[in-house]
Amino acid sequence: MVAYSGDLGVGSPHLHLEIRRGDELCDPFLEGLPLPSGLSAPKVAGLTFVPREASSRVEGGFSPLFVPAVRAGEGLGLSKPVTVAGPFDVFLQAADHLGVLENVTGVPVVRASLDGKGFFDMDLRCVSLAHYKQSQALFDPTLDRPGFTAYRLRRLPNLDVAGFSGSGPPAGLVPGPHELTVTASNRGGLSTIVSGTILAAAPADAPLSRLLGSGYRLQSAEVLPAGLLLSCTRDSGQGETPLKAGAETLGGLFVRAVEARVEVLVPRESLPRQGAALAFGDQATPWLAAAGPGSIPLGGVRLNLPAGASGLMRPSERAEALPGSAVRVQVGPYSAASKASLEFPGFAAKPGTGLFFGGSTFLDAWTGEAVPCRAD
Repeated sequence: MVAYSGDLGVGSPHLHLEIRRGDELCDPFLEGLPLPSGLSAPKVAGLTFVPREASSRVEGGFSPLFVPAVRAGEGLGLSKPVTVAGPFDVFLQAADHLGVLENVTGVPVVRASLDGKGFFDMDLRCVSLAHYKQSQALFDPTLDRPGFTAYRLRRLPNLDVAGFSGSGPPAGLVPGPHELTVTASNRGGLSTIVSGTILAAAPADAPLSRLLGSGYRLQSAEVLPAGLLLSCTRDSGQGETPLKAGAETLGGLFVRAVEARVEVLVPRESLPRQGAALAFGDQATPWLAAAGPGSIPLGGVRLNLPAGASGLMRPSERAEALPGSAVRVQVGPYSAASKASLEFPGFAAKPGTGLFFGGSTFLDAWTGEAVPCRAD
């Protein structure tokens, strides 16, 4: 008997076994534990390209774009070239199995280069668990694929873990094709290489202070790394419409219009610090928005946003059944959202937005303590 498995944390009962040298967590396979037989190279699902700034575009749009990796000769290649404009991030969706197909483990070593010049280097084979709260600076579960973890190929400034270097894909690329190469390696030294072509395009159009057209109606709202994405329809391309947050008219807007459908990217820098209702002229929407550091109060609930985060909150469809405490919330990007907090009536704020577990319990992200509320 080594130990009993427990159910602390999230998921089914499991046991954590660690090998340490002093306070440093060590890879057991580097400490003499033999590697399983049947070891093969890591699996790669593809790469996700994410516009980093409000003026950035990927394939002409504001949203992240996943590009599958397909067999290309002895390695893997992206299924198509990717057109980018402005600064962008790349995420690798990869996994290893250590010789057991039923296993899903992380990839410890990742390197990336553009036109032969390295822009990211990661080695996770010896990392202290004291750094676990910084994991949101490396991983983004919102970009995970089934069975594959999303690794950010850029070291964020707040990530002070040894084994990381590189500021991501360089900005200001010369227009034209550039060759991207990403290598994922496992503990056995086996590697999978993904290559593809990046087509750098000219910067996007200048931002707008008012929306062109009239009769705007909001269809959906989403938090992106650069701000808020509002998907709308409009009745006419004639005239102008202000986008408001409360009494304030928001500026610096980037717009992508395709016939009657319009996407509006509201930069995080344009959002108010205290939550205010979004409206297209006199046409109200159900969403309140803000950027951190700030907050959004609604009924008896308050969403507290750290610096670098954007947030949306609206009454839930169950607001009548749960008056004062039934809301729908979006916070992003993930690297900042994990430091946000929600205050419920009678419960003080704690770090972390937490997660729903079992459909009825809201857990604090870091402590695992249950927050007394009802899941919507």
